[in-house]
Amino acid sequence: RLNHDIRFLDNACSDNRASGVSFEGTIGGSAYRNRLTRTGVAGIRIASQKSYNTGPVRNILLKDNILSQVKIRPEVDHAAIMIFSTLGTVRDITLLRTTIANPIASIGTRIFAHTPGTATVSDITVSGLRYTGANRMPRACFKISSDVARVKLRENSLNDAPCEAH
Repeated sequence: RLNHDIRFLDNACSDNRASGVSFEGTIGGSAYRNRLTRTGVAGIRIASQKSYNTGPVRNILLKDNILSQVKIRPEVDHAAIMIFSTLGTVRDITLLRTTIANPIASIGTRIFAHTPGTATVSDITVSGLRYTGANRMPRACFKISSDVARVKLRENSLNDAPCEAH
């Protein structure tokens, strides 16, 4: 089963064990102007996961969201934003003008496909992400695995310095 046309608009989410915004098994979705604070895992998660048997994800637009102190659970290996697949296809994801302030995670955004040939991630655009951090977090803006196809990164910054993928 798939979700269709899911919208997260103008919400505030804080002090929870999960993500503030999550798209899994979703065709068509948007998240605009949300404020996510002290989430347990990634503030934003876009995924097709084998462990939850969630279907493909495509055509998702996220913009003007503010994340603060996200990923507070130390036992979970998440970045502030996660875009990944361990099952199906994740594609056509656009992330615009998002601020990530003082994340607990050492990586700002992590993008990967865990099962090559089966799980695919492609056509990802990230533009205007602004990472600001005290205590030297995040240490890297992006961690993108080599099996991810067609990623466009534009005008992203870490403490006002341009940032690149690692």
